[in-house]
Amino acid sequence: MRVIDDSLARILDAVRRVPGVDIAFQDRVAQHLPRLRALFQHLYGERADWVDRLEDVVLLAASASAAHPADLKALDARREADPTWFESERMLGG
Repeated sequence: MRVIDDSLARILDAVRRVPGVDIAFQDRVAQHLPRLRALFQHLYGERADWVDRLEDVVLLAASASAAHPADLKALDARREADPTWFESERMLGG
């Protein structure tokens, strides 16, 4: 499936070129893009432009991530390090 591999490489390269996108976001995209591609292909694979639409979605997320304030990125990093953060009693009015 060389076309798929080439398209993933193209998307990752496009993410790297988004102004302000950080390495943490790039790493997460690289980690999750194969699964996202498989899900996207399952939903939209009959469309001739499904890879282009996948790229649009990923680049929209990259732009949003780049615009994310530093304090919220720090909060994201803490929550990623503690995947059960939402179970804390402090999440309910604390």
